[in-house]
Amino acid sequence: MLLAEVKGITLGARTVEVICPGIGSRKLEYDFLVIAAGMRPSYFGHDEFAPFAPGLKTLNDAENDPNQDSWVRLELAEVDR
Repeated sequence: MLLAEVKGITLGARTVEVICPGIGSRKLEYDFLVIAAGMRPSYFGHDEFAPFAPGLKTLNDAENDPNQDSWVRLELAEVDR
């Protein structure tokens, strides 16, 4: 998993150019590319849970997550593989 802003996709070379917060610009290779646009949270019929459910629904949410240091360590480990 990698938090990043996509800057470009080269289908023929199977690469994605991204900018990762705290890491910088990277060109990543892929075997399969799935692009998912949009989402709507589901609370499985319990919409009253929404105010208490933490979410990473936007890039801003992720950047302001109190556990962001843990995410960055995971991302660095993923990039270094």
